[in-house]
Amino acid sequence: MPDTAEATFRSYVEAFGREDVDALTDLYAATTDYRQPMAPDVMTTPAAVRAFESGMFSQFHDVTVEVAWLVTAGDVAAAGLTIGATQNESGTRVSLDTAEHLRVDAAGRIVEHRRYTDSAAFFAQLGAPATM
Repeated sequence: MPDTAEATFRSYVEAFGREDVDALTDLYAATTDYRQPMAPDVMTTPAAVRAFESGMFSQFHDVTVEVAWLVTAGDVAAAGLTIGATQNESGTRVSLDTAEHLRVDAAGRIVEHRRYTDSAAFFAQLGAPATM
């Protein structure tokens, strides 16, 4: 049996790096559970993921994604990423280290996605106060 989660995760990284919201959104199941520190609410549909990611990509460009490590087993993938991007308004280049965990269904669609990161460090790079 092919490692479905690995294939989906690699597609996710490629779409994210291309800033391709359509391809990114297409990877999520009709009912999903995406949680991350920069999102105020749990995203439970591809439309919610699209709205969140579109907002992010409207603020940043020149996105890069580097996979530091990746572990997969069947329907689960976990990885460490370094995401880089340039903020449109200020031109500031930021770097964000994340730990990602996702689970996919039999069709390879993401049904659960968790992103863990240091949001304060990210906002400090943009000149925001260290405490929020």
